[in-house]
Amino acid sequence: MYTKNSTDKELIEGAIKKSSVAYTILTSRYKPKVSFIFNKSFKPIEKSLSYSVEQLFEDFESNVWIDLLVKPLESLNFDENDSIGGLIDTIAKERAHSMYTRTENHRSKDSTEMRKQKLLEPEEKKKKALEKKKTLENERDQKEKNGFNTEVIALNVEIEGINTEIKDLNFEIESLKKFDFGFFEFEESEIDGVNASDPERSFIANDLKLKFFNRLSPEQQILVELRAKGETQKEIVKKTGLTLDQVRERLKKIDMIANEIKNS
Repeated sequence: MYTKNSTDKELIEGAIKKSSVAYTILTSRYKPKVSFIFNKSFKPIEKSLSYSVEQLFEDFESNVWIDLLVKPLESLNFDENDSIGGLIDTIAKERAHSMYTRTENHRSKDSTEMRKQKLLEPEEKKKKALEKKKTLENERDQKEKNGFNTEVIALNVEIEGINTEIKDLNFEIESLKKFDFGFFEFEESEIDGVNASDPERSFIANDLKLKFFNRLSPEQQILVELRAKGETQKEIVKKTGLTLDQVRERLKKIDMIANEIKNS
């Protein structure tokens, strides 16, 4: 049984063995330290960012723990009290430096205002393309009623060309909207590495399902099954009673396990 009096070593061993209690106690113990390191880097530039610092911290914190827990237990250097605060401090600082550097590089190359300006052109093109498509469809329908079949075929070809143009513009718009936070990009439509529609993840799910599920705790197995059914993270929150942060942390841990199996 893990308690607040358990040592770091005991809690890390428990977290590796998929104990959610051990993981929660460990992360809570070092949350002030991790938060301090994060805020020291990002609070000074908070007002100049175009995204939520709170969201950035969620992913930062999760990645700090992933960076720690992927390390072999025998490689960790605990002090005489079985504490590992020094290593956590180092990992958090390295992660903060990496994320800050990439964020600064992005901001210097492409400011928020510039990205908004870049969006205007494809959005305007899309608007005009949709208007032209509607005009052509009305013209085609009218000619179809009058029996001008040759002209109808020509208009259909032109409309299909506009559909392709709109599709390309949608891709361009979505690409411009995405922002590199300095860590892997999180999308609600993804299953955080356990995406049933992804061929590589499907391979893991089908051919290595037994091995994969044997590595998961009962709680993690439930999450994978819910995501495989297409449940969103918010729906999982309602069904499991977990918070959104807890769901995200657990899915990222599952992603880590999936990657270990994939690369083994």
